[in-house]
Amino acid sequence: MRRSLLSCFTPILMVWLSLSVAFGSEQESMLQMQHQVEQRVLSLVKPYDPSALVFARIYLKTESKVLPGTPFFAKDLTVQGEMGLSSISRALVIIMSQKKPFSQAVLDTAKGVLEAEKIPVVFQVDELPVELRAAEKTELKEGRENTQIWREGVDQLRYVYRVLLGLTVLGLIAAIIADLTRRNNSALLKLLEDGISKMTSVEGNSVTREPTSVQAAPASTREDLGRESRGDEWAQYPEETLEACLADCYWCSRDSYAHFVWKQLTAQKKKQLIARIPFLTDYVNHFSLLNQSNEGWIDDIAYLDPIRTHQLSNEDLAQALKKQPSLYGMLSRMRQAALPLEVHERIMLSRLPAKESADEKMSLGVSPASILRPLRKRLQLEIRSDEQERSLLSFSPFSLELAEDVPSLGWLLQVPEEARSQILERFSARDLASAWVAPAEILSQIEKFVPEKKMEVVRSYVSSRPGSRSAPAYLDIHRSVVEILKNTQKSEQSQLAGGLKRVQAA
Repeated sequence: MRRSLLSCFTPILMVWLSLSVAFGSEQESMLQMQHQVEQRVLSLVKPYDPSALVFARIYLKTESKVLPGTPFFAKDLTVQGEMGLSSISRALVIIMSQKKPFSQAVLDTAKGVLEAEKIPVVFQVDELPVELRAAEKTELKEGRENTQIWREGVDQLRYVYRVLLGLTVLGLIAAIIADLTRRNNSALLKLLEDGISKMTSVEGNSVTREPTSVQAAPASTREDLGRESRGDEWAQYPEETLEACLADCYWCSRDSYAHFVWKQLTAQKKKQLIARIPFLTDYVNHFSLLNQSNEGWIDDIAYLDPIRTHQLSNEDLAQALKKQPSLYGMLSRMRQAALPLEVHERIMLSRLPAKESADEKMSLGVSPASILRPLRKRLQLEIRSDEQERSLLSFSPFSLELAEDVPSLGWLLQVPEEARSQILERFSARDLASAWVAPAEILSQIEKFVPEKKMEVVRSYVSSRPGSRSAPAYLDIHRSVVEILKNTQKSEQSQLAGGLKRVQAA
């Protein structure tokens, strides 16, 4: 009896075992095919949206048949044979993307690729969660910040190493000198003292040099050295050439170039020019606080034999040209560009031949002097303490001219918050440390716009070397702030003028 029962169930057990093995193999094959479908779709979606995610769910082909050796009939059995993409009856592909709406062309291409493998496919496009996108951006940003902090830490270690090495060498040499002094070896002592003087100079330059990002001197500083690079060229210019160029700078508001020219001249030349140009003293006081800019106007051929227009403004000179249009070609390019002329007038005058009539040239020289330019007197104030800076920043109402004349980190608080972050982001931690000087309550507000990790490095630098109000980074920050404040003021004035026009039109 037992044998008969066992003989009945043996085929069933064998079928069950074979199905179990087949099921395990089937699951592994399904995962592989699912991965293949996902990769094929992902390779097409990635160029369109690099952050997209693709998931696939596949369904295999099935059949119904009688189990061998049994009276049982099974439904929805997977079709046996070599498992491959051809075994898939249909597939559901889910695409998670931040592109909205998703490109139908990309979907059609992916569908065509899968259907070429005889895989019927249905696409479902969902929006990629914001948390996933934010996580990727934050990770990238933190990676960049960590790289920057690592580099700044290495720079700081190199700086400390150079200082310690210099102090060690100087200490050894000082010990040798002390020993030689005791032996009264004056000849060798003098030789070593000369060596120490040179070493101290080199080491001082290495230790006190500015960070790499601010090593390059501003254009104005490089131009200030132009006199040395050009030798005695400036000494060869006649007084009338320099006089005409500076007068044109005055009337054409080329103040930065006037400052550059003035810096190239000797004290004797400056004294002679002040005697020849009545308004030059006030003009020098005006442009001396501005940056220099070498614009090359002095090489204009018109300055070799200039006509005397020193006392005439651009407006009065334009009126004089209407009576003597042939003099237009004898004017400097600086003057021609600044004259208030209409386009057709400028074209007509440029076509006239220049006539060097002595009478006409002399008539301009005796013309009545124009009203002088209103030159703003700049405030020459140097902040020497936190108390002075507090008084400056508390001045009410806020004055753009005051902010322009007196540098202070406190003016950062007058610009929009986004602009503050953008300005501070341009400077490295070492640059910021070199400029980190202001009352404590001002610095605490500015710190909020510097990343915390970067701020820790700034504090580390400041603890070993306090900031300075004369540091290049300090002055660069001030210039950026003033430029933003000026643009903001111009925008507000333009909006006000537009509003008034609309009111008047109404």
